[in-house]
Amino acid sequence: MSGAPAEDPGSASGPRFSVIIPTHQSRDYVLAAIRCALGQTVSDLEVVVLDNGSTDGTTEAVSAIDDPRLIYRWQEDSGLPADSRNKALALASGQWACFLDADDTWVPSKLERVAAVIDADPDVTMVAHDVRMVDTTGSVIKRRGYALDDRPLYDQLLYRGNFLTTSATCVRRDAIGMAGGFDTRADYFTVEDYDLWLRIAETGARLAMINEPLGDFLVHAASASSKLVRNYDALMRVYDDHALRRAAEGALDVEAMVHRRRRARLAEVRDLARGGDITDAVRIAAALPGELRDARRRYLAASGDAGDAS
Repeated sequence: MSGAPAEDPGSASGPRFSVIIPTHQSRDYVLAAIRCALGQTVSDLEVVVLDNGSTDGTTEAVSAIDDPRLIYRWQEDSGLPADSRNKALALASGQWACFLDADDTWVPSKLERVAAVIDADPDVTMVAHDVRMVDTTGSVIKRRGYALDDRPLYDQLLYRGNFLTTSATCVRRDAIGMAGGFDTRADYFTVEDYDLWLRIAETGARLAMINEPLGDFLVHAASASSKLVRNYDALMRVYDDHALRRAAEGALDVEAMVHRRRRARLAEVRDLARGGDITDAVRIAAALPGELRDARRRYLAASGDAGDAS
């Protein structure tokens, strides 16, 4: 793993919140994100924008914003959101990192609500909230949220999947540093956030959920099927990396993990079919029984269990 910020994890001299905004070729969107962050009803914050090689006038537009709480850095395009977030975290000085993607926005009271949760429970490590998923016209597609249960956070994330939207998640910055930051390996592209949440949860972190939509998550037009396949394959790598490690520790619920993998692949088939890629949808559906048998066999072997893997 690489790229973890080892800087000051947040001290009394820094602001309470560092808003972390990575951007690439999204001038108009990122300006709206910056304004919504600077317009929060709490002022104890900084906004760190890491521009990953934009050439669309983002630099000039952001430089015109006159606010001492705004930190802007441009770098050559690394092609990796994980790298941008790690670089932004290294520039940050807040006690809490609150992530905001360039094309998403928050309600003005979002950080005030998060602060109230932290004040009520100082031992909490992560705070997240529901989001509204909206299209490019601003119309609400659906609301996304999650009701926590009594299991450890790690088990909920591993067996239920990633229910934490990046732009809806705030994390103690020292917890991010202790977990090693975002993994910048290329085959984790688009799932580096999920992997980080799992690694933070593995330390016994506590999550508080605000079950109200405090932000809007922009859903763009359907991705090309090649990107969908890449993204789901990356998700399978995260599943395997964590599942095999847990299995080696004798702590994996093999059937729950196989079920999670099945549900994710079926979601991929659905997404491909909706996008008109019937060929890939049929191919992945046909391969699924064999993939699940192989996954079960590998998980059992890692657990030291040579039982029925059928």
